[in-house]
Amino acid sequence: MASLRVGHWVWVGYLFVWAWSVPLLAFDLVPAGGEFMATVMLVVPGGLTAWWLIQRYGKLGWLSSIIIAVGSWLTEHLGVTTGWPFGAYQYNGVLLPEIVGVVPLAIPFAWLLVVPGALELSRMLMPKVGFWPTVLGAASLAMLFDLVIEPVAVYVNRYWTWLETGPMFGIPTANFVAWWGLAFILALATEMLGQRTNNLPQSPKLNLPIAIYLLNLALFTIVNLTHQQLAAGALGLLLLAGFGWRLHQRQIGWHWRYDQLIQQ
Repeated sequence: MASLRVGHWVWVGYLFVWAWSVPLLAFDLVPAGGEFMATVMLVVPGGLTAWWLIQRYGKLGWLSSIIIAVGSWLTEHLGVTTGWPFGAYQYNGVLLPEIVGVVPLAIPFAWLLVVPGALELSRMLMPKVGFWPTVLGAASLAMLFDLVIEPVAVYVNRYWTWLETGPMFGIPTANFVAWWGLAFILALATEMLGQRTNNLPQSPKLNLPIAIYLLNLALFTIVNLTHQQLAAGALGLLLLAGFGWRLHQRQIGWHWRYDQLIQQ
């Protein structure tokens, strides 16, 4: 019961900050010294998603969260120090603190935000397709999410800088391929662990990871549109419209209450 109350207030606090973050980021109104909120806005939703995994899958949820966090951190560390598999890039000191001075702490939480949300959304959009299509769909949804966030992260908030270029938003194609591949591995591990519990059947309701995925997709879409990143903004709008249509088709409504979002 105590964990429900804590989760509820963390969720309420996140929604409050998210609502303020939209206009502040969209219209460049972030006050001096407010840059630390960038880390908060990745750590809190990523932590909430990890907590949902733990509540849903127990010890296997812990293991899944650790695999996502550690696996993404190690891959990002390799990427920054070698240029593989994402391409050559560097973090700019906006997201602090950094793990051993290389990868920001917020980045593993960002992967915790994206991968379970993409996996749950894939399952909800395609409820009857089975194991492998669900995982493949999750990897694709994670990559599409990255296509929307990259222009904001690189050109607006300047979280990181690419040291090479590519045809998509000036970002190397290897980045999006690597995003798909890493998301596939992490989603595969999460789905395999989930199948070992008795809680796997999906409730036909919006859940917390999907809500967090969609809220962040909406945030980055809006910031793209207000900063002339129109291609990424248009992609975000198309994704949100498509997801909304499919969820409406399945008669799945939007929920704000924490207890509704964690129901199994």
